[in-house]
Amino acid sequence: MESNHRDSKAGIIVGLALVLLAILIAYSTSQMKIAPSYAKIGPQVFPYLAALALAVTGAFFIFQTLTGKHDRM
Repeated sequence: MESNHRDSKAGIIVGLALVLLAILIAYSTSQMKIAPSYAKIGPQVFPYLAALALAVTGAFFIFQTLTGKHDRM
Protein backbone atom coordinates (compact mmCIF):
# COMPACT_ATOMS: atom_id res chain seq x y z
CA MET A 1 0.00 0.00 0.00
CA GLU A 2 2.87 2.39 0.74
CA SER A 3 4.28 1.93 -2.78
CA ASN A 4 0.97 2.94 -4.37
CA HIS A 5 0.85 6.13 -2.29
CA ARG A 6 4.43 6.94 -3.26
CA ASP A 7 3.60 6.33 -6.93
CA SER A 8 0.70 8.76 -6.76
CA LYS A 9 2.93 11.45 -5.28
CA ALA A 10 5.46 10.87 -8.04
CA GLY A 11 2.79 11.17 -10.74
CA ILE A 12 1.57 14.47 -9.37
CA ILE A 13 5.12 15.82 -8.96
CA VAL A 14 6.07 14.87 -12.52
CA GLY A 15 2.84 16.36 -13.85
CA LEU A 16 3.39 19.62 -11.98
CA ALA A 17 7.00 19.76 -13.16
CA LEU A 18 5.88 19.40 -16.77
CA VAL A 19 3.27 22.13 -16.38
CA LEU A 20 5.81 24.45 -14.73
CA LEU A 21 8.29 23.76 -17.52
CA ALA A 22 5.58 24.58 -20.06
CA ILE A 23 4.88 27.89 -18.30
CA LEU A 24 8.59 28.72 -18.28
CA ILE A 25 8.94 27.97 -21.99
CA ALA A 26 5.83 29.99 -22.86
CA TYR A 27 7.04 32.94 -20.80
CA SER A 28 10.51 32.84 -22.34
CA THR A 29 8.99 32.64 -25.80
CA SER A 30 6.73 35.60 -25.12
CA GLN A 31 9.81 37.67 -24.18
CA MET A 32 11.53 37.01 -27.54
CA LYS A 33 12.31 40.08 -29.59
CA ILE A 34 11.21 39.39 -33.16
CA ALA A 35 11.81 41.70 -36.10
CA PRO A 36 8.55 42.90 -37.66
CA SER A 37 9.63 41.50 -41.03
CA TYR A 38 8.68 37.94 -39.95
CA ALA A 39 5.46 36.46 -41.23
CA LYS A 40 2.68 35.41 -38.87
CA ILE A 41 4.35 32.03 -38.47
CA GLY A 42 7.74 32.91 -37.08
CA PRO A 43 10.30 31.50 -34.68
CA GLN A 44 7.83 31.57 -31.76
CA VAL A 45 5.49 28.92 -33.13
CA PHE A 46 7.52 25.82 -32.28
CA PRO A 47 8.29 26.78 -28.65
CA TYR A 48 4.60 27.58 -28.07
CA LEU A 49 3.62 24.20 -29.52
CA ALA A 50 6.20 22.48 -27.33
CA ALA A 51 4.89 24.33 -24.27
CA LEU A 52 1.33 23.33 -25.13
CA ALA A 53 2.35 19.69 -25.54
CA LEU A 54 4.18 19.72 -22.19
CA ALA A 55 1.21 21.34 -20.43
CA VAL A 56 -1.24 18.81 -21.87
CA THR A 57 1.04 15.91 -20.96
CA GLY A 58 1.51 17.25 -17.43
CA ALA A 59 -2.23 17.74 -16.98
CA PHE A 60 -2.79 14.20 -18.24
CA PHE A 61 -0.26 12.84 -15.72
CA ILE A 62 -2.03 14.67 -12.90
CA PHE A 63 -5.48 13.54 -14.10
CA GLN A 64 -4.43 9.90 -14.36
CA THR A 65 -2.79 9.99 -10.96
CA LEU A 66 -5.72 11.60 -9.20
CA THR A 67 -8.29 9.28 -10.81
CA GLY A 68 -6.17 6.17 -10.27
CA LYS A 69 -6.31 5.21 -13.94
CA HIS A 70 -2.52 4.80 -14.17
CA ASP A 71 -2.84 1.51 -12.26
CA ARG A 72 -5.03 -0.07 -14.92
CA MET A 73 -2.63 0.36 -17.84
